[in-house]
Amino acid sequence: MYGGRHLLDAHIRRHTTYAVTDRRIIILQEAFLGGITVLVRARLDIIELQQWPSGQTLSFARGDVELQKNPAAFVPSLDPVPRFLCIADAEQVFALIQRTQPEPVPEPPAAPSA
Repeated sequence: MYGGRHLLDAHIRRHTTYAVTDRRIIILQEAFLGGITVLVRARLDIIELQQWPSGQTLSFARGDVELQKNPAAFVPSLDPVPRFLCIADAEQVFALIQRTQPEPVPEPPAAPSA
């Protein structure tokens, strides 16, 4: 299982595309379960540059790193926390996102209860 999880993770990463627009962060996975994650930049609370053993990663939320709480920690590309995993030029991408980050958009007020 140890080697298999690395092969699965590598396969998913090879088929993952990351994009940054003026308003969104986009993560497109075209392997395994596949899917697209779209984050509105003005609503991001967390943007972190992290050093991982395999490279630098940008995280857009915090997640559980304890294996008991997050079994996806065995295969980082399956983790539900939105991340640009071990990307090239991570520091430059992080700086670009920080420099061009739009003003936060307040959450709409909750509807009054009946």
